[in-house]
Amino acid sequence: MKNVDFSNLDINNIGAWPAPLKIAVVLVVCVLVAVGGFFVFIQPKREELQRAEIQEANLKKEIEGMQAKANNLEALRKQIETIEETLKTILDRALPKKTEVDALLDSISEKGMGNGVKFLLFKPQGERFNGPIAEYPVQVKVVGGYHEFGGFVSDVAALPRIVTLHDISISNDAKSKKMTMDLIAKTYRYLEQEELQSQKKDAKGKKK
Repeated sequence: MKNVDFSNLDINNIGAWPAPLKIAVVLVVCVLVAVGGFFVFIQPKREELQRAEIQEANLKKEIEGMQAKANNLEALRKQIETIEETLKTILDRALPKKTEVDALLDSISEKGMGNGVKFLLFKPQGERFNGPIAEYPVQVKVVGGYHEFGGFVSDVAALPRIVTLHDISISNDAKSKKMTMDLIAKTYRYLEQEELQSQKKDAKGKKK
């Protein structure tokens, strides 16, 4: 290569070049082709492979998480069943049964009379259904004073069965010079199994 006169080389007649120079040119061309091929073909595939590996790792984590949830699914179902049973037991104690509603209404009336209020109106409005719960509102109007009203409301709230008071309003009667309290007392009960089935049948009939 040291004895090659580059000034006399004909670029259009490479075949006449000295053998060492031709070998060197071929090697350079091969290197350039190899480097170019790497960046054009191999490097993009390597990047694609890396992205695929990252995606695979993420999918594995996701699958492991889903598997862990699936393993806990049965335990969660049992917990939900236990909570539902506990809630039903609590509500069974707090909500009157159908046969107990009349007795509960009598208890409300007794609490009023026991606190010295006089009933002007005690009118049950009939049951209203909301899913598995039946609501039983009663329109109430009583006459008395603040202390009597306070005692009546406190005693009703302390009943072992749930009774809620709504739309309470107090006014003065100019003629009798007494105070009047209007309110809606509501009690609730769980529907019995036969009633729930009847409701479902009625709902299906309405959809048709």
